[in-house]
Amino acid sequence: MKALIFICFLAASFLHGKSDSDLVKIILKDGSELTGYMLSENTDTLVIKTLSEVTINLPLSSVESVKKGFYRIENGSLRKNDPDASHFFLAPSGRVMQGTQIRLGVYELFFPFLAVSYDSRVMISGGISLLPGAKQQLYYVAPKVQFLSSSSFNLSGGFLLFGADDDNYSFVYGSGTLGSIGYAFTVTLGYGYSGGDFSKEGLVILGGETQISENSKIIAEAWLLTSEATMISFGMRNFGFGGAFEFGFYTVLNSKTSGFPFIPWLGVNFNL
Repeated sequence: MKALIFICFLAASFLHGKSDSDLVKIILKDGSELTGYMLSENTDTLVIKTLSEVTINLPLSSVESVKKGFYRIENGSLRKNDPDASHFFLAPSGRVMQGTQIRLGVYELFFPFLAVSYDSRVMISGGISLLPGAKQQLYYVAPKVQFLSSSSFNLSGGFLLFGADDDNYSFVYGSGTLGSIGYAFTVTLGYGYSGGDFSKEGLVILGGETQISENSKIIAEAWLLTSEATMISFGMRNFGFGGAFEFGFYTVLNSKTSGFPFIPWLGVNFNL
């Protein structure tokens, strides 16, 4: 019953809001910045329309860089995009990282990772634990491909390879995200793979996200592990151009363990 209430909360709380197309951020060589919609680009000129509806012709020789996916117009207001919208805490979403970028970060203090994306179409992430005194270290590699992308729906698929030393396991999945980058609901279906066989039962993961300020978002997950056990997470992500910081908690519903029922989650990453 608790799991059903949590799932209904995810669906009801996060399916609202409608976002406009992504904006571009133009950084000029003199250090000034412009935000607007790109109208055209040729060999020597870049034409953009600013938020105040002013059309500007910029010589390419004056442009230092063009950044896409950082801002959007939502309900008439300028909002920052979540640079980590490709995932929740652990669960994937239907998106990949925007553009071509490299992100370096660490989970739970002892699990550094590196993520690389190309052209908002494919990405790959991987990491290895650095647990002091441990005889074996955990590792993972996770490629992901974007199959469909729009302002209101994103579909992707990938697989996760993880393990320690010679013992490894795989998880093949597909994720669909309905909603904008600020307010959305995600369903992931996956199957484990080990010893040449897929698992008989699939794993369903539900995720919800809602942006509550210019650079903060509430995120939550529900892992439907078995008919009797559900792992949930909830917390916040704070983000900006330099990176993102996550803090939350995990717990297993109907668990018979005693003591404090929540496992803290901590993550931080930077855009290189």
